[in-house]
Parts: sequence; C-alpha cells; structure tokens
Amino acid sequence: MSAFAMSLGVATALGFARFSYGLILPAMKSNLHWTYLEAGSLNILNAVGYGFGAIISAPVAKRYGAKKSFRFAMAAITILTFAPAINSSLGYLFIVRAASGVFGAMLLVVGGAIVAHSNIRSTHRVAAGSLGIFFGGAGLGTAISGIGIPPLLHLVGNNEWQAAWILLGVLCFISLIITSVELTKLTNPTPPKDISEKARLRSYMPSFLGYGIFGAGYISFMTFIVAFLKQNGSSSTFVSVFYIVLGVVSVFSGFFWDRPLGALRAGWGLGATLTVIAIGTILPLVSKDQGVVLLSAALIGLGLMAATTAITRLAQRNSAPSQVAKILGTATLAMAIGQSTGPLVTGYFSDTSSGLRIGMIISSAFCLIAILITIVQKDFALEKLTRKIRCQCDTSKEPTTFF
Repeated sequence: MSAFAMSLGVATALGFARFSYGLILPAMKSNLHWTYLEAGSLNILNAVGYGFGAIISAPVAKRYGAKKSFRFAMAAITILTFAPAINSSLGYLFIVRAASGVFGAMLLVVGGAIVAHSNIRSTHRVAAGSLGIFFGGAGLGTAISGIGIPPLLHLVGNNEWQAAWILLGVLCFISLIITSVELTKLTNPTPPKDISEKARLRSYMPSFLGYGIFGAGYISFMTFIVAFLKQNGSSSTFVSVFYIVLGVVSVFSGFFWDRPLGALRAGWGLGATLTVIAIGTILPLVSKDQGVVLLSAALIGLGLMAATTAITRLAQRNSAPSQVAKILGTATLAMAIGQSTGPLVTGYFSDTSSGLRIGMIISSAFCLIAILITIVQKDFALEKLTRKIRCQCDTSKEPTTFF
C-alpha cells in the first residue's frame, strides 16, 4: 500500500478543507464584513464537527469497513468543499464547516489506522516513516493551497473568493479518484481480535490533554496568521511563500522524524514535536524579518503532523493493534475540543484594542503549556511488562536488582 497515495486523504481533510481557510479568510472577512470573532467561529464549528467525527470514526469503520468509510468520507468532504461557493450566509457556512469537520476527522482516524495496520510487522523506523508520510499529506495540501489560492484571489479580487473554494473542490475530487484506486489494491483491514487487551485511555491522559491544548494553539495560529502577516505589511506573494514553505516542509517532515519518533519513548516524542511548533509560533512575534517568518513556517511545518504521528506511535507501543483507531480517535476528540476553544479565545482578544498580536501570543502560550503536560506521559506497557518479569522472577520475595 502506498502511504503517499493515502496521504492525499489527509491533504483533503486538512490541507484543502481546513488549513486553506486561513488563506481565504481575509477576503471573506472583508467582503462579508465579519469581525475576527465571527471569522474564528467558523473554525470553532469545524472543530466541533471534528470532535463528533472523532467519536464516530472507529464505530463506523467497524460497522462498514475501513475502506468504505474512508472512501465515503472523501466523497463527502469533496462535496462540502465546493459548498461555500454556493451560499455565503453565516448560518449555512456554519453547517458546511461543521460537516466538513466530521468527515475530516474520519479521514484522519480511519486512514491513520489503515496505514498503521498495514505496517504492523514493519520495524519501528519504517512504521514511523509510513505514518509520517501519511500525516504529511496535510503539508502537501497546504503547499498546493499556498501556490494556488493567493494568486487566484489576486486575479479575481476579494469579492470573488468563491473561486478559491471551487479550486479546492476540484483538488479534493482529484484526490478522491487517486485514493479510491489505491484502496482497491488493499485488503480491508481487519485487526486481530484481542479482547484480552483494551485501550487504557486513562493512561494516555497526559498526551490527550497536551494534544488538546496544542490544538487550541495551532488552529488559532493557522486561522489568523495570514491576517497577522498582512497587518504587518506582508504582500500576498509572501503569504503564498509562507504557506508553500510550511506545506513543503510538512510533506518531508516524516523523513526527519522517522528515527527520533522510532527511538523516543513515553511522551518525549510528542513533546519534541510540540517544542518545534511552539518555537515556530513565537518567531513572528519577535521579528518581522521575512527570513525569520519563513523559518517560523518551516518549524511549524516540521512539527505539525509529526505530532499526530507521535500520538499514533505511542498507541502502537502501548496497546493492541485493534485499539489504535480508538486511541487516535480519542486524541482527535481532545484536539477538537481544544480547537473549539482556541479561535474563540484568540478571536475575542483580537477584537480588542490589543489587536491580533495578543491573540497570536495566546496561541503560542497554548503550545508552550502543552509541552509541559505531554512530557509527563509514560510508556505504561513497558512498565507493565517489567513488573510482570519481576513478579515471575522474584519467587523468594527477596529484593532482586536487574541490570
């Protein structure tokens, strides 16, 4: 199975249908006379839908099969990406963005489980690399959006922002065709039945909590970064370059992280990816220099989807293969909760006299807090195995030291 072909599902769910909203937002805000709070509220509804999608993904895949669920979600999100071009009323867009979130989460969770299961017998490095390529699809979608949307909006003008959604819908349709062909080559994943080991969700709580807070920070950053850069004098061309750099680095980030995430244990893998992202969100606040801002884009691209890969690798190390989708779904739900609050908080403060800068500072603060929480995570499966070995060996009940 080609992880790259499957990554087009993530490109559709996140790159085209989600992150690209930040590129179209300034034009929509200007033409529709939105406040920052109203603009951010669309991403809040998207995140709410994302959370619902995370809840239903594993049960739906179990009921209808992973391949059919993935293909249906691709088709649905393609239609929903065309939808904003039809009607611009806020209530209508709320429904569209919420539904888009539902199917976007399904693509991420079910697709991640498919790729993880297809590499179940691979080495740690190969498994991490395949997941990195799959989740790196978000960067591919982001880069393509950055190449196409700003020039298109410059050509047609802000009042014709619907053209951008039509372009994204076409790209989603192309991705649908490619992934559908790839799925025909794949036997429907049927993870081994392992009723003796259930997902110990409480044991993942530090990662879930940190991942959720990170979600609040990064989605706020991605929602308002274009408006922030333009407010600081950046041209549409530079904004396009920013998105291209972020996306291209994200595409290839899997090759950078395959060794670290294959070697780092407990919460250190996730903590490392979040540290890179946090630094990236801080850089535009400390300097307007274009080189520094592009370094920010590169760092965010480097860590963005690697964080999701880190969560998935954590699940693979500590739970049965049949539980990976459930754990990834719970992590996605945690992120959705964070994403539901992040734009609300940053949008509210961005509408005050402090402006967008205070909102961007809050985004960075969320990411920094997330790091401190995730590094508390432990590899509990290893601890359980160690206790079992000690229990079997210590028959005399005398202290024994293992080296």
